[in-house]
Amino acid sequence: MKRLAVVTLLLFFTSAFGETARIATWNLGGFNRIPQSNLNKIIQGLEKLDADVAVLPEINPLSHAEKITEKLSESPENCYQAKVLDQPKARQEIAIIHKCEVTVSTPMFLHGTNLRKKGYRNAIIAKAKVGEFDFILIGLHLKAGRGKTNSLYRDRQLAFISGYIQGVLQGSEKDILVIGDYNMIPGDDFSNFTTLNSDKSLRYVSSEDLIGQGTHISCEGDNVRIGNLLDGYGFTNIDDPEYQENSLRIIQMHTLLGLSLKNYQRKVTNHLPVIAEFNVDMNND
Repeated sequence: MKRLAVVTLLLFFTSAFGETARIATWNLGGFNRIPQSNLNKIIQGLEKLDADVAVLPEINPLSHAEKITEKLSESPENCYQAKVLDQPKARQEIAIIHKCEVTVSTPMFLHGTNLRKKGYRNAIIAKAKVGEFDFILIGLHLKAGRGKTNSLYRDRQLAFISGYIQGVLQGSEKDILVIGDYNMIPGDDFSNFTTLNSDKSLRYVSSEDLIGQGTHISCEGDNVRIGNLLDGYGFTNIDDPEYQENSLRIIQMHTLLGLSLKNYQRKVTNHLPVIAEFNVDMNND
């Protein structure tokens, strides 16, 4: 049975750009159950991230969403809400966390994007509004792995998502954000990026602004390093007026938490968060 966990958390933010929404994604590294010690560090990281809306792939188990928001809500001024749908046949969930003054409604799965295979994840979709800026949020955690077979699986997942985006754009809503763990590398996975953007409606700002940088932490024996740019950030072209140019960045969370990269990979997660800012005093639809 699908379950919806609703929990709470809040912070206010005014950036150098003026009133903006900070929208982030951070893979929490829950391939297996996230230990409490790691969860404590993740909570500290979320406090520092201060996102208005965040897509969090690999929250495992589902009940960790409540633990996160309960801890973040201990201060009277804090109030967040987190919505998590129980993935069928998958132990890794995708959470959406947002501040209380942000509206996130009707979360649902884009059924079929898990290819009806055990362990694969459906994309999660929700309507969101921050100030005057309203949009459809699509959170991803696509099939991992290199090689032709995994790439073809991602193409099949992305064909579903592309069709959904094209259908939405036929209506009145024109703002769509597609963020999360793409498990796609710009340049290497040309077919995947092309499949998702078959109608040329998306701008892959992560492929533009984060070239040469990485979000996934690679561990080969004692060699721990920042590897590929697996976490992606895209939005429909109509979002350009709302997007604060050059605001997209990778947060060096290991540095903020005072950890070496090796200890961060062991004690927190194997991904770095990505965050961007959007103007909230307009709706460009």
